[in-house]
Amino acid sequence: MKLQQLVDALLERTPLKVAIAEIEVSKPNQLSDPNLHHIIADATIAACLQSGFSVRGAYAFGEWFAELVTGWATRFCNEADILELERAFSIAAFGNSQTTIRCYFAPSWSALFEHLPQAQVGILATFEHAKGLN
Repeated sequence: MKLQQLVDALLERTPLKVAIAEIEVSKPNQLSDPNLHHIIADATIAACLQSGFSVRGAYAFGEWFAELVTGWATRFCNEADILELERAFSIAAFGNSQTTIRCYFAPSWSALFEHLPQAQVGILATFEHAKGLN
């Protein structure tokens, strides 16, 4: 699967268009590469800034989203913002603040995509929440 395809699928319910380099990822566990965290975060932050997010909101959403995909923790963002976004995601996607996902943990692409509708709902809620961070 192309990383761009995964990012597009995850962000489908948001208006955000994130451009990712041509990168092939054959299995979800390969998403745990820390270089992918940097690629995803940087591209997402740039897209958020172009969409009118504050710097704080752009960095929070970009770093949170990269962590959702790769499992690697934030580099440049306020950890309190990340925790706030994670809570918004979990409540919207799963109805509680304790349940979450990380894409790289999925045993297969089909297993990951079984949870895609819930993840998309959570990502949209997180996106909206991040837009309000100033």
